[in-house]
Amino acid sequence: MMISQALNDALNNQIEAELGAHIQYLAIAHYFESRSLDNLAEFFYNQGEEEKFHALKIIRY
Repeated sequence: MMISQALNDALNNQIEAELGAHIQYLAIAHYFESRSLDNLAEFFYNQGEEEKFHALKIIRY
């Protein structure tokens, strides 16, 4: 099934936003991990995984 260029562009923009958030959450998690704040690090690692999951969901659709 072909989709319109506008929809394709919108999906690509959303994938970019999700993966950008994923990277930001990983950076935040690393910051907290480097300061031995493991609970905060785990929270942000989990948030990052969720954002990556969102991007993959769109990609696989």
